[in-house]
Amino acid sequence: MQAIETSSVRSPSIAYWISLVLAPCVYLAFMALVDRAPPIDPELLRSKFRVVVSTAEQPPPFREDAPPDDFTNAVDWTPVDANNIASVWYQIDVETRAPQHDLWAVYFATTFGTFSVYVNGELIGASEPMRAPYSYFRTPLYFEFPSSLLHPGVNKVEVRLVSVRYAAFMLPFYVGPASSIEPAYAYAHFLQVTLVHAAIVAMLLISLLTLGLFWVRPAETGYSWFAAATLCWAAYNALLLEPRVLIPPAGLWFSLPPIALGWFSICSALFINRLPGCGGPQPRTERGLLAFGVIVALAIIGHRLVQHEETWIQSFVWFPGVMLINAYISWRLLLAVRRSPTFETRLWLFAAFLTLVVGVFDYLSDYGFFWPGSVHYLSYTVSLVLIVFGLTLLSRITRALT
Repeated sequence: MQAIETSSVRSPSIAYWISLVLAPCVYLAFMALVDRAPPIDPELLRSKFRVVVSTAEQPPPFREDAPPDDFTNAVDWTPVDANNIASVWYQIDVETRAPQHDLWAVYFATTFGTFSVYVNGELIGASEPMRAPYSYFRTPLYFEFPSSLLHPGVNKVEVRLVSVRYAAFMLPFYVGPASSIEPAYAYAHFLQVTLVHAAIVAMLLISLLTLGLFWVRPAETGYSWFAAATLCWAAYNALLLEPRVLIPPAGLWFSLPPIALGWFSICSALFINRLPGCGGPQPRTERGLLAFGVIVALAIIGHRLVQHEETWIQSFVWFPGVMLINAYISWRLLLAVRRSPTFETRLWLFAAFLTLVVGVFDYLSDYGFFWPGSVHYLSYTVSLVLIVFGLTLLSRITRALT
């Protein structure tokens, strides 16, 4: 991407360096504020349920003589069997004092698998048909049902959860009048599904644009690496939203999202090296990055094909390595800004440093070091990256016209 040279400008001001450091903090604070669905009456949260491990297609018998276990601030989990399937039934008691007339709903704010829900023995809905091959949902699920299924006294709500990854995880969930629950679900669905779908479309459009630029100017290989990076990022988000296992076996399929995220960083590093002012390609370093990506990705796939559990290679080799690659990107841009502080390098340093900090935050929050969000906040930094790329193209077009 050196065909149009950028002219040097004066060194960044102190305000730029301050904003560079503060931007990730402001972004995380903003996301923590946005990541708050409308409140639901806490009395509608059902945390006491009986558990039966069963592959039955209809609600199995539960021990009525035993009180349900309380899972407040806890997770019930059942590991998968030798066939990499965990099928578990949960039963809760819902007491109503008088006949109900409004719509009711069952709401799972966090999901890991395929769900079907029964009210007093009647099926009210399922996220997917409960048969193999099973899907794996990660997005909020919401099921409405008429209140005529309820009667005064104790009602039984039974949920079947099937997971084909690691284990069946059940968190406390909501049951109550739909008017009290639906706004929270609508907001969570907008944040976790609608916005991410919009980001995927935007990234695919940018990928097509940059591939077109590479077709016109094949000497500028930076465009091809940026197109590959955005395609990997789009694939990562799309894979997390797709509940079906489109490429069996399940071990291979669930290996793809972290691999796509890692290759986004690798392709981004090769793109940054080709930005004007960043020193050009670094053959030895780039060969090392590509080798790391291929070898560790194959190791993750190999481990997941033989083990029905999270691989330590992914947690303690791949993700730390990816964060080091992001740190390398920020370091290269920092050197470029200090050496030749162009408009482009300053913009890309801003985006790269924010992405690095947010990625580290997401990784550490998965292990309990920070507050966990309903989603990984890294997915939403794509808007900043697209803005920076758009400003970069605008800057180049302006200079070319000049």
